[in-house]
Amino acid sequence: MISEKKSIAESIVEFYKDKENVLKLVFVILNSINIVILTDTVYCVPISIVLLYLYFKLSSTDYKEKKALFLTIITFTLGTLFGEMVVITTKKALTYTKPDIYNVPSWLLPVYMTMVMNIILTVNFYKKV
Repeated sequence: MISEKKSIAESIVEFYKDKENVLKLVFVILNSINIVILTDTVYCVPISIVLLYLYFKLSSTDYKEKKALFLTIITFTLGTLFGEMVVITTKKALTYTKPDIYNVPSWLLPVYMTMVMNIILTVNFYKKV
């Protein structure tokens, strides 16, 4: 646990001394750049998958932890995609310009992956503070 007497800056520095936290942050940053630059291309989703694969290859966490993270990403991504699809289809509350998966654009998949990784990173940080 990070000492209460440390400043927030010291806590952040200590948190990112852990390789796993750095890997998650790098994934979030690179995938965010990928989303911003390549949203309207066919490369956005494949690059996100490659980034996720590289994260898992470089991560030194055990298989059980990797499996839990992977299943969390899949569950959140598919659940959110399905939920958004239902709302868009039934309520017509939102429209996308290039929907390719039942009224929802595929570029949202990398967005959801990034959200999950960012949430896990944030939860891990606050567990240490």
